[in-house]
Amino acid sequence: MPLFEVAILFFISGLVLLAADVFVPSHGVLTSLALLCVGAGVVTCFRIDQYVGLTAFLLSVAAAPFGAWMFVKYWPRSWVGRRICLAEVPPDSTPVPAPLGTSIGDIGRTISELRPIGEADFHDRRVEVRSELGIVKPDVNVRVVAIAGGLPVVREVEM
Repeated sequence: MPLFEVAILFFISGLVLLAADVFVPSHGVLTSLALLCVGAGVVTCFRIDQYVGLTAFLLSVAAAPFGAWMFVKYWPRSWVGRRICLAEVPPDSTPVPAPLGTSIGDIGRTISELRPIGEADFHDRRVEVRSELGIVKPDVNVRVVAIAGGLPVVREVEM
């Protein structure tokens, strides 16, 4: 068998092994074999001619980032990838419930200093809150302006 056909066979085997690695969980074994096949193809091309070998090497190096990009883009959508990767959750899809006894617009009084997290009293219920801007002194009236991360975000108000 001529060396050119052997080199082509090595490159095709490497591509087939890389494609199989996307669908078969081999823990890197198929990837290692694919890289060995591509390396053997490059070495075989160098045995044909130095310019053919250099061209094969440069094309392999240039194709590696493209292959990695394709792997990262399409592997999570594959049969194995869907079972291994976590699904994306849109940031606004799961609202965080407000702590009991508070809602946006409620007015309460700080119990401790908010640096930026502390405690405030809303309707005789003590709630952990976060200040919107800076430090808030104790025994100050505050209003809930948002709920972020499960904590009411409060702003100091004048009464």
